[in-house]
Amino acid sequence: MILGVAVLALGPIVAAPHFAVSGDLPQNEVTLAADQQWSELESIFTSAGGELPTQSPATIQIRRRSEWDARVNGRSGVGWVELRLALASPIGSPFWVALRHELAHQFLGWACPRGATDALLQESFAVSTSGELANWSELPYQSLSRAQIILEQSNDLNLPSVREALIRVLSEQALTEHLLPKAIAQKLSRCAGNAGWDTPLKGIDLIAEPSHWEGRVASTVVISRHSGEVLFQEGDPRMPLPFGSTLKPFIIAGSSLPPPTLPVRPGQQEWLCGSSLGRQISAPEALLRSCNGYFLDWGLRTSSVAQWGEYGPLLTKLGIGRLPSDVSEAIGLRASLSLSPWAMAQAYRVLAETRPDLIDLLHQNASQGTLAGLASSNFLRGVATKTGTVRDAQSNPVLGWIVVIDKNFVAVRVSPGKAPRTFAGEIVTLVKSIRQTPGQEKASVQVFGLVDPRRVEVSCRGIGLTAILNPKTPLKKLELIEPGFGALWENIQKGTALCLGAPWRVRFPQRQASDYAGSFIFSPLASHPLASTPEDRARLGSEIIFHTSQSRYTSGVLEAEDSSLRGEPRKALAQVIAHNLDFSRHPGRPVCDTTHCQAFKGTVAARREDFQALNEQPLPWRRWLNFSQGGHQPWKVTRPIEIIEQAIGRPVDAMKRQGANVALLSVQSAGSGGTSDHIERLPCEVIRSPLHLPSCPDQAKREGNFFVFWGQGKGHGEGLDVESLKHSRAPAKVILADAYGLAPVH
Repeated sequence: MILGVAVLALGPIVAAPHFAVSGDLPQNEVTLAADQQWSELESIFTSAGGELPTQSPATIQIRRRSEWDARVNGRSGVGWVELRLALASPIGSPFWVALRHELAHQFLGWACPRGATDALLQESFAVSTSGELANWSELPYQSLSRAQIILEQSNDLNLPSVREALIRVLSEQALTEHLLPKAIAQKLSRCAGNAGWDTPLKGIDLIAEPSHWEGRVASTVVISRHSGEVLFQEGDPRMPLPFGSTLKPFIIAGSSLPPPTLPVRPGQQEWLCGSSLGRQISAPEALLRSCNGYFLDWGLRTSSVAQWGEYGPLLTKLGIGRLPSDVSEAIGLRASLSLSPWAMAQAYRVLAETRPDLIDLLHQNASQGTLAGLASSNFLRGVATKTGTVRDAQSNPVLGWIVVIDKNFVAVRVSPGKAPRTFAGEIVTLVKSIRQTPGQEKASVQVFGLVDPRRVEVSCRGIGLTAILNPKTPLKKLELIEPGFGALWENIQKGTALCLGAPWRVRFPQRQASDYAGSFIFSPLASHPLASTPEDRARLGSEIIFHTSQSRYTSGVLEAEDSSLRGEPRKALAQVIAHNLDFSRHPGRPVCDTTHCQAFKGTVAARREDFQALNEQPLPWRRWLNFSQGGHQPWKVTRPIEIIEQAIGRPVDAMKRQGANVALLSVQSAGSGGTSDHIERLPCEVIRSPLHLPSCPDQAKREGNFFVFWGQGKGHGEGLDVESLKHSRAPAKVILADAYGLAPVH
């Protein structure tokens, strides 16, 4: 909608009229403003298809009046404009809006004399171009259907109720793609020539204008709750759209006080919230019934709830543009704010993290709310849902929304011209399809155990936030994170760190930055007296937990272990990695990223073989499955004897490999003054890991105060040999059976 601030250089420009400004007004300031407004009106008129007259406009007198009713800021007749301004008063915004309004009447009287008697055209054009619509939110809420009735039943546009109805209709038309409402533009294009004028403009012409959403295809987007990645999309999920009732949960979530229980007002249009309403209604019932009257009355009591509390800045960053001016905007009754389906999915991902109680409530929507009583309702009881409908003045659906919150994903679908109940079956099909995509379950891993956690820095290229823990309640508060790298430790001390729209970028000393698509939390470890080195601390675990999806985690480990793996070998290793998520070596805590010979250095997108592997039946071995880099590359290293004895905890004179074990030989004194050999067998990993040997040594020889070790490959050498795996042509099932033995019989 043109608000009298932008000049469009379209069409021929005719000289502006001479403005004769009375001496008790600032002549230069008023003349300059009038010239600019006239130029803007010419551009608007020609862009709508109007042809400017060849004759120049006559002189227009602009003078001041001070004794009018305070509700009247201006009036005009042929060749004159009067504006209300008290003596010695400064010129404020109402004066300039009134000037633009009255000049619009003067312009249209000159440019379109055929419409001189068309009062609704004149007033609609003046209101649309003057900037008055910027203040429409200050008026009491009324529905489009009520505004239609008022415009149809009264011809006196000077009545306050009629002007409010007109402004309500025109504010809705601001959503169209035209510079002016289409009905007005059509009239202006007939101002010149011999084109038929037909009948004067009517209120129904403005209200019944076809929606510019007609003919558009539905938009759908599905994002992972764990990694934040987009799992599926179609249409244009990034296009901002009026959102209907979909954001009502955020009014409740953002309220600083418990929502009230309010008296029901029967007979009011906004209180038509289904059957069996009692005398009072609570917030949970109002949310499930999507009861507009409840939220409007709550907003009259507490106007601040309209801005969604701490969720307001988040929704603004997600693209809503500005905070609502009142509850009617916040709940989508006034279709003046928009949010894209993608942004809506991100908002509900945050709501699921911060207000699980509201998500639990929305699980009842298919049984007690707006999606109850449908053929698809039984299935939809298994997920949380929220609907929203954008309607025209005849209560026809313009846009229908359904939001689905599953334990693993958030799905949003918007259908033009449909009410949500009419496409609920499509949601069932969508949810079933996404659930069949393997690897969407949550994966948790302890990360950065080998480094000082306070030196880990993160940056969010999307919208970073912390869901702050509240020790007195499971609910969480929000705090946005400033762009750029900052200490991860500081954020997770408060709660869960989320990055919307992008992976976290993580860096710390001696390692390049990498992507982590998911969220971080702090999980304290019990102190341990033996945890004196980074390696010892890492064996206990890490206090930083990272959550992502199973597919992103599995592919991340594959990338860290050997990114060149393809085909059946890759599928075999992927199955092992995913299997090990359920058999952590840290009782009660997730797997680690470095201490089990299973490296994880960030998330990557899953490949086709990864999804195929995750779609297989769970592996039958009910234990941690070892694998190592393996290979046959020979190596030789030397270690001081004191380091070896410190690591083993006893003197040792020789050692020899025996399968997966190492035999340690120490010479001990006998009681008679002689000596005897003492042999002890230990798992090879007890020797390899603390001595940082590439793999389990095949040979070891003492030379003075040192031990020399020889071996081949890398890793502990148990289970799956990744280097040898690359050369295998066997199916994944055969590879796994060779590595771990026959599957147990249950």
